[in-house]
Order: sequence, then C-alpha cells, then structure tokens
Amino acid sequence: MTNPDAELRYEAARACGVIGDDCAVLSLVEVASDDEDSEVRHAAITALGLIGGRSSLRALQRLLADAGEADAELIEAALEEANAAADPLRAAT
Repeated sequence: MTNPDAELRYEAARACGVIGDDCAVLSLVEVASDDEDSEVRHAAITALGLIGGRSSLRALQRLLADAGEADAELIEAALEEANAAADPLRAAT
C-alpha cells in the first residue's frame, strides 16, 4: 500500500477488508495513521473494522485515541463493526 497512486492504495485497503485477512492489519494501521489522502485512510479504517479480531480492535482503539475529529466517528463505527465480528451473538441482540 505504498503505491504513489492514491486510488490504488484506496482499492488495496478496501480489498484487504473484503478479504478479511488479519495479516493485513499492520499495513492497514500504517495507512490509517499516516496516509496523506483522507479517503485512503478511511478505507483502511473501514477495512480494519471488517477484518475484526483482537489485533484490529486494539489497532482501532489506538487510532481512536490519536484521532482527529474527522476520523473519530469513522473509527467508532469501525470499532462497532469489529466488535460485531468478534462477538456475533452480542451484535444480534
């Protein structure tokens, strides 16, 4: 996800979320933290929520602690998604 083309970075982040591979969490965290393009950051945050699992939850919590106002709402939504993925019975109630 280091391609100079923001559209390719965006699509790569989205694909990671769709695939749901937790091996992508570290790369997605870097993108969510550091990418200069807000749409790419948002795609990475959303992907972390879709992937779920403990590593994604921890990463999203760290991102939320450092988030600006623009990203905080999206991170909170991604946390809800990740929590639902981690505990589907709780999400159903």
